[in-house]
Amino acid sequence: MNTKKTILTVLFVIVILFNWGCNSSIKHKNVIIITVDTLRADHLGAYGHPDVYSPAMDRFFKSSVQVINGYTPIPTTLPAHASLFTGMYPSV
Repeated sequence: MNTKKTILTVLFVIVILFNWGCNSSIKHKNVIIITVDTLRADHLGAYGHPDVYSPAMDRFFKSSVQVINGYTPIPTTLPAHASLFTGMYPSV
């Protein structure tokens, strides 16, 4: 895993979200982060699995931004979420 690339990707996403939120023509923006433990993306209809029927998630994904390649600094849920929301490594 290239940590420098991961950090730059996260910073890029944060900058885009802040820039998007500063648009004065739209009053309210909502950001919903959905994290699911132990779910493979390729086992959802929205990500192309032909045999899976997940209508609510498929509808939601059609009007959302999907992350194709996500990376984590640690493969354990609690510290991974702490890193996601603080931008810090789990050791910090």
